Amino acid sequence: MRTGRIWDCLARAIAATGTAEHVDRLIDLIGADIAHDLVTVTRYSATRMPEFVKHRRFSDEMVRRYLENYYVFDPFYACWRREQRLGIVPLRTLADDEVKRGQYIAEFLAQSRICDEVGILLADGGDWCLGIFLDRTEKPFRDSELALLTERLPVFASLHALDIRANWIKAGTLADQKTELGAGQYIEPVPGDVSLAAEGRSQACYGGVDHVSQDTDCSFDIQRFQRSCVRGNRILGRKGCDHKEVRGCRQEARRNQDDERRKEGVRKQGGR
Repeated sequence: MRTGRIWDCLARAIAATGTAEHVDRLIDLIGADIAHDLVTVTRYSATRMPEFVKHRRFSDEMVRRYLENYYVFDPFYACWRREQRLGIVPLRTLADDEVKRGQYIAEFLAQSRICDEVGILLADGGDWCLGIFLDRTEKPFRDSELALLTERLPVFASLHALDIRANWIKAGTLADQKTELGAGQYIEPVPGDVSLAAEGRSQACYGGVDHVSQDTDCSFDIQRFQRSCVRGNRILGRKGCDHKEVRGCRQEARRNQDDERRKEGVRKQGGR
């Protein structure tokens, strides 16, 4: 792949944080230099059954079978429930002899014509993670490809953490707890902001609704927030966010919301 292509994918992924396009653009970035045949995206919880988010070139019928029967045999799901391990998780690291003989590999992957897969597990709030899986149908992933994913993991994790925080801002609050990126890295909280109970985002967060729409009455300059966070977070090796700028975005959003409410009140009074 041309070097310029990865930068294009990164730019699009940054621009999509906080919108309904986030997961798709993150998939594009993750798979930019890694050849793959299929993509599946699943949310895992340590206490609840998985949620299937979306797929590319996979079978809707196999999704149904997974959720009805095979998720209980999923070694990635079992690993998350047991260890809650974030990062790059190749199937080969989980596939002992028992798993190889089990229903997930022997039946589910075989029926899906998948010979190898690697999961990129990103913190998704509470005891949830977002798992983006690259799948191959003919040959396994090379060690050099897994190393490349591992090298880029902090970028993937930072982008997803930024998306979570953008949605928290849209909901009117920021978390006062650290947002975990994996590998011992965090985005620091914004002091003085009210905590949002992060019990994991519902599947609706990955649907067709733009959760940071510029058309809403509480819109704000999300690009300004993105720039401040990207400068301050672990992508560029610095700590935390630009707290003053983030608070400025929130104050601006509240002013816009108050203005719109006043205008709406005037319109209603005028219509009486």
